[in-house]
Amino acid sequence: MRLAIACVCLLFAACSPVQDKPPPERETLQDTMQQKDSESAWSEPVHAARKERAPRSGLRLSAENAVALSGYQAGSVVYPELEGFGSLDVSLLDGKAMNAVAAFCGALLKADSAAALRLTVAQCAPLVYIFLSDIKGRALARYIIGRPLASGTMWQVPVRFFSGRQRLDFRLYVDYGGGTPMIDQIAYGDFVGG
Repeated sequence: MRLAIACVCLLFAACSPVQDKPPPERETLQDTMQQKDSESAWSEPVHAARKERAPRSGLRLSAENAVALSGYQAGSVVYPELEGFGSLDVSLLDGKAMNAVAAFCGALLKADSAAALRLTVAQCAPLVYIFLSDIKGRALARYIIGRPLASGTMWQVPVRFFSGRQRLDFRLYVDYGGGTPMIDQIAYGDFVGG
């Protein structure tokens, strides 16, 4: 009979539910974090009052856009920039200077040395011929003009020419001292890109 009672006790012990918590002497990291969290006094969210006052809209403003807009002034013009080239702001060039630069660059696109030479001073003519010789066999497709630098009556105007996937940075030096803008000097490097 004792054996039967012992078997019944073992059977009840074996079928009893398993404890979910480890014994109190072995505390887990999760238990420690929950205890610390319950003991901590948390502050109210800092921006809660601002959120309640903010107008409701479907637009979401990122932090980067908010920073960019903080310096924005109504009526100001924003010009694009090309990495490695600079700003495309040509507002410093007046109509005559812009027409002279555009006509000269257009003549280079067409490899028309006569048209290019009409816009240059005499000592610049050899540079135009050398440039046209250097680009022989390459078709210049288009160009962009960048922000000029002014020093007295001399303007340095950056121009980037494109030929397929390659580009060529070019500097025009425009003399505006005689009333009519003339190309005084040119400087350029090699085609880059792939």
